[in-house]
Amino acid sequence: MITTLFSQVIWIGFILFQTLVQKERIVSVASIVATVAMLALSTNLRFDIALFFICALIGFSIERILIRGGEQHFSQASLFGMPVWLPLVWGMGGVAMIRLGDTIVPMFGLLVFTGIGFLYGTVVEVILGYIGRTQHWKDTSFFGVPPWLPLAWAAGFGTIWTIVIFIRNLVGV
Repeated sequence: MITTLFSQVIWIGFILFQTLVQKERIVSVASIVATVAMLALSTNLRFDIALFFICALIGFSIERILIRGGEQHFSQASLFGMPVWLPLVWGMGGVAMIRLGDTIVPMFGLLVFTGIGFLYGTVVEVILGYIGRTQHWKDTSFFGVPPWLPLAWAAGFGTIWTIVIFIRNLVGV
């Protein structure tokens, strides 16, 4: 529980830090340090590293689809239209989300965890929008973010956690 909470604090702190600073080199170094710190707390390092890379790849792919489709763009982009640190944030976020799900789902169920994803995503995206961001969307009619974005957070929480549990059962982790 403490490890889960600490990894969430690292992830949220990093997102707020990158939003406030918006200096790509500093953010890149900070994302690497935060990733190493979070993985250092791992009780199953090999699985968390694999999960980190899978989530980073999924995030990279989703961002590329949105960029290519014209739904979003970044004002500071250096890696195929996005900031170089963004896949690291997706990787860290995936690991932190799974750890949080490991605590919440057994107690309250997957539906509650998915709802937490919706609320968490809404709060994070709206707050980051008011602080300032380098990510810009076509439609920002829901408190400064696209209406589909909180739903994407909810779907991500529920779907990724379910897939990871399936994989854990397959490999016996």
